[in-house]
Amino acid sequence: MLFKPNFKDNQKGFEFALYMMASDYFASAKCHSKAVESKLSICYHEEPQKLQYEQEDLVLSYMDRLVRILPKEVFAENVIVLMRKQYCSNRTQITFKGEHFTLHLLCDNKTKQIAHKLTQHS
Repeated sequence: MLFKPNFKDNQKGFEFALYMMASDYFASAKCHSKAVESKLSICYHEEPQKLQYEQEDLVLSYMDRLVRILPKEVFAENVIVLMRKQYCSNRTQITFKGEHFTLHLLCDNKTKQIAHKLTQHS
């Protein structure tokens, strides 16, 4: 029996939209794993364009609010991006780690809700 991968996974597509759109707010952003980035990108690009736009609008709205409440220095950072799936809760944590700050974005893959936590390095 052959295994046929299913790339149409809108949970991963939403993760990629969040990663891709949020990364643009930083001075520079680099994913820690090109393999993870490629897999999520494929899932995202396999989605209907209407769904892509809806996800992008959701992320842009969230990030625009976040930019207004967080220190400007956070987004001036060059960051490494790490993605960690929390399988028991169906959430994904996307971490933007810079020299002075780390921004954690937690997205619920079912409800498409996003939360954040900012830590400052000593």
